[in-house]
Amino acid sequence: NVRIQTNATTLGHGPVLGQLLAAGATEFEVSLHTLDPATFAALIGPAALLAHALAGLDALAARPELGITIVCVVTTANLAELPTLVTTIAARWPAVRALVLSPVAPVGDGAAALDLLVPYARLGPVIADALRIAAGHGLAATVPARCGLPPCALPADVRDRHEAMRSDRGGPIEPGKRKPAACAGCALDRRCAGAWASYLDRHGSAGLAAIAAR
Repeated sequence: NVRIQTNATTLGHGPVLGQLLAAGATEFEVSLHTLDPATFAALIGPAALLAHALAGLDALAARPELGITIVCVVTTANLAELPTLVTTIAARWPAVRALVLSPVAPVGDGAAALDLLVPYARLGPVIADALRIAAGHGLAATVPARCGLPPCALPADVRDRHEAMRSDRGGPIEPGKRKPAACAGCALDRRCAGAWASYLDRHGSAGLAAIAAR
């Protein structure tokens, strides 16, 4: 497989999509963080690009042979939009095979935008509802292991959608992260990469709780 990571803004017009397919592209991972032009402008760039992104997704979805994954980075700016976004993805692009709900991490550009970090106590319930909505539409949605939400912040009924639950990571904790006292004795210790230190410095450990062994 050949996977392209893209915001899809050039795929709904002109020759780019055809050129990529001719070059062997079989899968597309598309960033889509909002359907609201104002939020798009605040997070990404000129609001006019949103229409191009949606047209690009329309063009990809019209080719059922392609594998399409949508990645949504969840921030304080788009948190409230998440249920509508998930519902729209399922309805408008049923060809989408997977949805990744990736809480923003304080690395790269995110290191200079800590106001975008959502406190776990707020983030966990909204992500959980979005996972349930996706499942109700037959859309496979997951939370990545590395990014911004320890698995204990999700309720038990959706915790298996957190990729950290799918393998025993072992080894040392990831650089830039740590585990506060609230994590002591957690049954998920070897699976969980911890919380970003800069998040904990800003928001503390509220929303984290050790999971008891079964």
